[in-house]
Amino acid sequence: MPWIWRRCLRSGSVLAMAFAVLLLFQIIGLGHVTIFAASVDQPRAGCPTQTTPLPLPVMLTVTLQRPNSPPPSAPWAVPVHLALYPPGDPNTICHQWDLTLDQNGQWSGYLDLFTGTYDVRLKNMHTLRNVKRSVAILGPLTIDMGTLLEGDADDDNRVRSSDFALLRAAYFTQEGGPGFDPRADFDEDNRIRSSDFALLRGNYFATGDIEVASAVAAGVATATAGSQPRGLVNLALAPDSAEIAPGEIFTLTLMAYAGDQPFVAMDADIRFPAQYLEVVGPDGQPATTVEPLPPLIGFFNQVNNTTGRILYGAGLFLGDVRGDVPIAQLRFRALHAIPTALISLVDGTVSDETGKFVTGSLSGAQVSILPAGGFKFRYLPLVLD
Repeated sequence: MPWIWRRCLRSGSVLAMAFAVLLLFQIIGLGHVTIFAASVDQPRAGCPTQTTPLPLPVMLTVTLQRPNSPPPSAPWAVPVHLALYPPGDPNTICHQWDLTLDQNGQWSGYLDLFTGTYDVRLKNMHTLRNVKRSVAILGPLTIDMGTLLEGDADDDNRVRSSDFALLRAAYFTQEGGPGFDPRADFDEDNRIRSSDFALLRGNYFATGDIEVASAVAAGVATATAGSQPRGLVNLALAPDSAEIAPGEIFTLTLMAYAGDQPFVAMDADIRFPAQYLEVVGPDGQPATTVEPLPPLIGFFNQVNNTTGRILYGAGLFLGDVRGDVPIAQLRFRALHAIPTALISLVDGTVSDETGKFVTGSLSGAQVSILPAGGFKFRYLPLVLD
């Protein structure tokens, strides 16, 4: 904060020096100050010019795809890059700023710029870029930049296979953990799950710049809130119980019971006791994946027989599913006898086409691994004093 104050005082501008005084009050705890944002580049050929750039009060409003986090909330407070271009010229940047939205998807403050007419462009690190054309910036102004479309993980202004590859590589990770990639956290909930896949899927093949209607009134583009869920989708292992002998192989099916609720993506985190069970393939050998079942396409499939964990994610790029949907087949071999071995579905998400979570209950299964002849119990006589 002090470096901004010193810069204002050095500028010699009366307005800037006045701002420095206000900023000093802010530093010592008096009042509220809206901070100026300085342009990164000087104006170039084709850009409006005057003798001195003017600090103009500007309010920026943006709608973000946050199907599970309505504003005001932290996932809306994200950095964006704002740039002004000559009308019709997509290559010459007249002014540009890096700003951070508040929890309502807004930014307000003073921007140092040359007044005139510009094409306004706005982008977040994992959205497509929006453009609003021929905006006259002559005085105090509110600019609505519409809805920023998610899915551009590699920041090339289009949603394609490279973005899906980054999503897949970081799937099941969360902020602070190994492998987490914030570029693939499209809904900004600090974890990468089915909602992020659904947002990428919804914007697949889209390319920026996305035109924003040049309407005077704000709110031309409304929030993508998603359809109201018709119900919840329950994830379960079927059958929910089994009795087997050591050495035998048995199969469970991961099911989604959706009823009339359509969904496009799901994931499941399944745990099992590795000392009593192991996942095997059709050949009976220890496996590193489970068997995907149509209609969903498995995009994350990982088995760790050492730790007893299965991570599975699946989705559709076109259409949706509902009803009783088989997801994957899990094939286990019983290793040792135990009265009850729990196969737990400890976490899972299900998302509709907008990325809204429609996850219901999570149900695992229990297995009794019985030795030949069953368990032998010895009853000792009760001795009374």
